[in-house]
Amino acid sequence: MSAGDDQSAPDSLFNRHLRFVADEVVPLVIGHYPASSKSADHIAAGYSNGGAWAVSAAELRPDVFGGVVAMSVAGGPWPAQHASSLKGMRVYAGAGTFERFFLPRTREVAASAQAAGAEVKMDEIVSGHSSLLWDALFAHGLPWVLAWSTTPQPR
Repeated sequence: MSAGDDQSAPDSLFNRHLRFVADEVVPLVIGHYPASSKSADHIAAGYSNGGAWAVSAAELRPDVFGGVVAMSVAGGPWPAQHASSLKGMRVYAGAGTFERFFLPRTREVAASAQAAGAEVKMDEIVSGHSSLLWDALFAHGLPWVLAWSTTPQPR
């Protein structure tokens, strides 16, 4: 197994990607745009393999990410060794009811985050593994994680 295959290796593809996003992309955005520098205002989001990456990124870098939108999380049994760092975060998880492998994994992620003290919302929509599902879940999860009001405010 090469270093690129072992997620725990410092030079793994996962860790290089995480460092790039957390240490280069986020600071670049904060420095060039009117973006908040508070981690509570930053989320990690993704679907399928990206959903697994998003949860892991928030677990490993709570200094950068303050919430998670994880959809149809890929992989095997959830390794919850870093779940305690999700305490106090908002974690939105969602999957399709016809996602035979992804739904149980997404439920595991939600349960692990909740047990660690995260505020968790889990949605299951009648769907398979599809971009239409993820569009709907993201549109529902993002405002909840960032605590945006979806009720129109009077002017």
